Amino acid sequence: MEGKDVMKIIVRAVILFVVIIGRAEAQQILRSSEAVRSCLCKSQVVSTLDKEVKDQGALYEQRRGALEALDQEVRQRRAQVNVNNPSEVEAFKALLAQRDKAADDFAGTITARYSETVNRYNQAVAAFNDGCAGNAYDPEVERQVRANLSCNAGK
Repeated sequence: MEGKDVMKIIVRAVILFVVIIGRAEAQQILRSSEAVRSCLCKSQVVSTLDKEVKDQGALYEQRRGALEALDQEVRQRRAQVNVNNPSEVEAFKALLAQRDKAADDFAGTITARYSETVNRYNQAVAAFNDGCAGNAYDPEVERQVRANLSCNAGK
């Protein structure tokens, strides 16, 4: 998956989020402590994953930039390498190996991890939007729930 593909996923997620949040629905007040707890926990998951997406996005961009720099260096050195000088040829081969390893890491691990994090974030946003977005919480119930809020990772 290329950088443009990942960015398209992120843009689609943001658009989906804006469209869903932007729906003009009558605001419902949640009075059940279980419903309020569920929504607060879903909100926590979204916030946590938002940070993860930002962190993974920064790593993705850093590695993409490093790979582009290596590609540029390969292009520059290719034209300058003296094929009759074994040490220059070996140095160029080492640079190619470094670039290939960076490309494999970027295309595999880095991109997959970022994409997976974005997908988990999108699922969490959808879960929050499904039952919580646009709703208000009864202030007293919310205060009581927040005082003892415990969110299970499996929910």
